[in-house]
Amino acid sequence: ITAAAVIESLSGAVTDLGPGDTAFPWRQQAASIQWYSEFSPGTTADVGDTWLAAAHQAMGTNSVGGYVNYVEPGGTASRYFGGNLARLNAVRQQYDPDGLMYSGIPPV
Repeated sequence: ITAAAVIESLSGAVTDLGPGDTAFPWRQQAASIQWYSEFSPGTTADVGDTWLAAAHQAMGTNSVGGYVNYVEPGGTASRYFGGNLARLNAVRQQYDPDGLMYSGIPPV
């Protein structure tokens, strides 16, 4: 497996809005890390999932959530939307009460 982490600063215009102003609640954090892994032929996804779990464990309490455009295996909606999840669920219930639109993120 080849793996990398890209660290992007969350400064500038992203901090112009408050954490509750959009679905993305992590606007006051210092940075966002994008985790990438590439598998060699014959390698299973379990190897990448194990590496990703170890990377998150190494970050410890410094990792507060995730970015919904980079959904990870086993991620829950609360990981991506934090304190904004209740409001998003209310909007979803109002406009899509039958669950027609599916995101692939398990609701919590």
